[in-house]
Amino acid sequence: MTGPLGGVRVIEVCSAISGPFAGKLLGDMGAEVIKVETPGTGAADRVRNLPYDTHGQSEFTWRFLNYNTSKRSLALDLKTEEGTDVLERLLADADVCLENMRPGAMERLGFDWPAMRELNPELVYCSISGYGPGPYRSRAALDTLVQGISGFATQVGESDRPESMDVLAIDMTTGLYAAWSVAAALFERERSGEGQRIEVSMLDAAVSMLGHQLAEYTGGRHDSEFEPRYGPAFAPNGYYAAADGYLAMLVLDDFWAEFCAAIDRPAWADPDHEYATNAGRLESETFRADLESVLAERSVEAWLDHFGSVDATVLAAPVNDVDGMVEDPQVRAQEAVVEREHPVMGEYFAPNVVPKFSRTPGEVDDAPTLGSHTDRVLADLGYDDAERQAFRERGVVD
Repeated sequence: MTGPLGGVRVIEVCSAISGPFAGKLLGDMGAEVIKVETPGTGAADRVRNLPYDTHGQSEFTWRFLNYNTSKRSLALDLKTEEGTDVLERLLADADVCLENMRPGAMERLGFDWPAMRELNPELVYCSISGYGPGPYRSRAALDTLVQGISGFATQVGESDRPESMDVLAIDMTTGLYAAWSVAAALFERERSGEGQRIEVSMLDAAVSMLGHQLAEYTGGRHDSEFEPRYGPAFAPNGYYAAADGYLAMLVLDDFWAEFCAAIDRPAWADPDHEYATNAGRLESETFRADLESVLAERSVEAWLDHFGSVDATVLAAPVNDVDGMVEDPQVRAQEAVVEREHPVMGEYFAPNVVPKFSRTPGEVDDAPTLGSHTDRVLADLGYDDAERQAFRERGVVD
């Protein structure tokens, strides 16, 4: 692999989404990521074989492919003494340990931070958890649950009911924070020569995205007459139906008159009109319906062409479904989606590396089959043919 993290070795002891996504990001940037999984398709990373997403395969899902690109797979039973010996050898010479096991699991195996710091003082040890230390430390944590406890779910959608974002926003953000913090710790290690432990929780990641809401909360704490507005701060601001789809739109108050002229509703900008001010539009119960009745006169593309041709500052974009996103000319120009051929699953589509490096570009490589690199990893650690065969016979590796 090429990339800015070439030469960095990461040992990933993770399952589900947040940890594997962090490992994928590091791997796509050129790091050598060795994913440690339990032998046997039913015991490995559970995303590898979700029953509703296998599409006829016994050890792969499309989701697993997209969260585990650019890795090597080592099928290793950590419940055996030989298995823990192998992991210890790996970590003794690794740059990074990335883990999201249940709280206390690494400690029970003998791989907690104090032990790893003694084994390898230069190791960057990143632990991903649901909630971090505290009263909820041992609670189960999934994206939907953390969206709820963080308040995130009350800020999604337009109804009074809490709603969950189906894009796994918390898992993905947590993985981003983990990968970013690992890169930062590796940079710091160049100065100090020492590793360190990093703790990243899904709850912290979720709360970090609520800066706007906390600003409103702060205003309410300081001014008893201030009413926090946790929804949109501008109108129009959102997704509005046109003749053949939806437009994403935001119009700031400074440009409201220009917008009204562009949609041939100049009266809406009259100072005495209900829609003349942003506050009036936010409070109105009829504004959305009236605006959408105008937008229904043209297609999405026609409106975008029109807004681009008139002297008005209108921030607008099409609302794509996934098919539309893949075919969008800007997405294609950016190569934001890569189309690859997996040796087991065949053709698949995956997000491309986001940062574009001029000298050391990252690259998406295929996700590994379970244990496909076990022999090579063990050989690199110094285990000979007879030892590797003995491991297989005893079920230590697969």
